[in-house]
Amino acid sequence: SDTVPAGGNLLRNVRRVLGQPDAPRQGLSTLARRVGYHPDYLNRLLKQTCGLTLGECRSVARLQTAQRLLGQARPVSEVAQETGFDDPNYFARWFRAQTGCTPTAWRAGSLVSSRTTIRR
Repeated sequence: SDTVPAGGNLLRNVRRVLGQPDAPRQGLSTLARRVGYHPDYLNRLLKQTCGLTLGECRSVARLQTAQRLLGQARPVSEVAQETGFDDPNYFARWFRAQTGCTPTAWRAGSLVSSRTTIRR
């Protein structure tokens, strides 16, 4: 029989793995194995626990990291690299899809307010 770990421990383990410096560059299968699960099973557990898949959790973690780094006035190209994007233009499009504004516009607005939500 399947044993489902307590939601808090699962989320804590996922956050720990996603917080590792090389996590943005790792594939989802590798990240799932690091948490200790097959990717499909981990996605089912995460969906039940927090309503997000591993990919969505990684997007949240990437976005939070990107926003923190942009708030430190780091160049967009450097933020892109540190969040696992090789192409700064692709990063800017991804960031805009997540937040509704470009990284540069977010940085200008972040002095006024902090936004870390993912658009759906």
